[in-house]
Amino acid sequence: MPEVLGEAPDRYRGQANLFDFMVWTKRLEKTGQTEYKWTEEDALRNEFTIESVTGTSGAGNAATITLEEANHIDSGTKSPVQVGDVFMVDNSNGRYIFRVNAVNKSSANNHTITAQETGVNLVDDLAAADIAGRLTNSFADGEEMPDGIASVPLDFSNYTQIVKTAYRINGSERANKVYRKINGKHYYAIKQEKRAKQDHDLSVNYALLMGQKRNDKTASNGETIYETGGMEWFAKTLGNDDPYTTWALADFTGYEQTLNANHVGNEVFFFQGSDLNISVNAVLRGLNETTGINYSTFGKGDGKQRSIDLGFDSFRINNRTYHQKVVEAMNAQGITQNTNLPQEGIIVPADKYTDKNGNSQFKLKVRYKESDKENRYYNVWTRDKTITNKDQFELNMQSEFGFQGFCGNEWIYVSK
Repeated sequence: MPEVLGEAPDRYRGQANLFDFMVWTKRLEKTGQTEYKWTEEDALRNEFTIESVTGTSGAGNAATITLEEANHIDSGTKSPVQVGDVFMVDNSNGRYIFRVNAVNKSSANNHTITAQETGVNLVDDLAAADIAGRLTNSFADGEEMPDGIASVPLDFSNYTQIVKTAYRINGSERANKVYRKINGKHYYAIKQEKRAKQDHDLSVNYALLMGQKRNDKTASNGETIYETGGMEWFAKTLGNDDPYTTWALADFTGYEQTLNANHVGNEVFFFQGSDLNISVNAVLRGLNETTGINYSTFGKGDGKQRSIDLGFDSFRINNRTYHQKVVEAMNAQGITQNTNLPQEGIIVPADKYTDKNGNSQFKLKVRYKESDKENRYYNVWTRDKTITNKDQFELNMQSEFGFQGFCGNEWIYVSK
């Protein structure tokens, strides 16, 4: 009678994870560098924050407006304002539209503009922290052309990370036959080798999800240790943080406003921790039960084309489809379950953008190291006594990969 491992399930099942998702949807791209870099264009329509407003109070008087230091670029020598630009400020006092009559850029990080409008008290009605958005420009017949638009591409980078997993077992121990019972039949299983692969996959998955971009450690051999910045790092660093207290349908209003303001496409991924997923589904199912799926609640259009089902894996609200996916790594027993991760989520644009070469690119992907000599995407090799001259079996796994996201202004980190 064989020894039976039994029918007990693995503590961590081999579930589809973020790495699998990237692979299956072909969101992979090789890199020949440990630090891979990319650039994105800044906002096409510039805005600035008012630091201060000075001048003589009164309707029609000129106002001198100082820009916040953060709105300067190129070591503070350039800013997003030109003579002739027409800006709008909408604050608690009202809506004000004014033309820039003069610009003073002589002092780095302290540029000022002069504006004056008949019948408008800009000195008193504009205030520090107001946001001024550029609408258009206006010039007289025969007037000179304005200065060139100041725009500097935004530079980004991330690192590839090396993850290694090794499994060692002595020869006699490996020869012990252990059987697993499946559907009443016994199957031979080298369980620890399987668990080693699961452990390696989890290490890759957590790096893609929770990794922090770092290169501040040195290994015993004197080489730098690089760690990739994962999805959480990207969304929190470059995206929009949208906290909630008790999740409700009204929270979608905030998501939609942010996505619309950044001109995000009509499809997004909504990666969720398990607790957040329960809350979202409870609210949406409640609407289903009380309204019988009232499609007017979720937007306009042909109800037959809706991406809604009773499981709400995908649903449509207003004119945007949300594809939900529970990320098991955000609720792993003994790892992340006792953190806030099960209650958090990340909204990611599902559409593509066109790069400088005219190629369509996904807005999230995995980069992996590859040269003309070696592909380090996912290496597995074994060694036994014929190589080491030891009565031992070795299973080795190594991956070198990194996360890459694009258009961080279109991402939302849902936090609690």
